[in-house]
Amino acid sequence: MTKDLTKVSNLFSLLRIILAIPIFFLVWNDEKLITTAIIIIAGFTDWADGYFARKRNEISELGKILDPLGDKLCLAAIIIPMIIMGDMPIWFAIIALCRDTFIMAGGLYIQRKKGFVIPSMMIGKITFIVLGCVVLGAFLKIPYFNSIGYATATVFIVISFVIYLLRAIKILQNQNIYNV
Repeated sequence: MTKDLTKVSNLFSLLRIILAIPIFFLVWNDEKLITTAIIIIAGFTDWADGYFARKRNEISELGKILDPLGDKLCLAAIIIPMIIMGDMPIWFAIIALCRDTFIMAGGLYIQRKKGFVIPSMMIGKITFIVLGCVVLGAFLKIPYFNSIGYATATVFIVISFVIYLLRAIKILQNQNIYNV
C-alpha cells in the first residue's frame, strides 16, 4: 500500500486532502476569491485523480479510500466554519455531513468484513457535485440560490444514501452489487 502513495492519481487525492486545511481557514476568514480559487483547484484534483487512475491503470485500494476522503474533508472544511458563523442552516449541514460519515463508516466496515473497498457510484459523484455547488453558492451568498439548492441537494443526499445503503446490505449478504 505504501507504493500506492507514489501513484499520480493518489498524489492528486492527497493534495485535495491537504487543501482542506487552507479551505477551512479561508472560509472562516470569509476570503471569497482565494477560497473559490482553491475549491476550483480541489475540484480539478478530483477530476485528475480519476482520470489518471483510469488512464494509467492506477486504480488501487488506497485510492478508493483517499479519493472520497478528500471529497468529504473538503466539503466539511467549508461546511463546519459556515455552521459556526451561522451562514448555513444546521439541519442541512447535519444531513450532508451525516450522509458522508455513514457512507465512509459503512465502507470501512465492509472493507474490514469483506476485504475490499467498495468503489464509488455515479449517484454519489453526482450528489457530491450538487452538494458542492450548493455549499459554494451558500458561501458566496448567491441570492435565491440557497433555498432551491438546499432542497435539491437534500433530495440527492437522501436518494444516494438509500442507494449506498441497499448496496452495502447486498454486499454483506454476498449478493451481486451491480443489480442495485
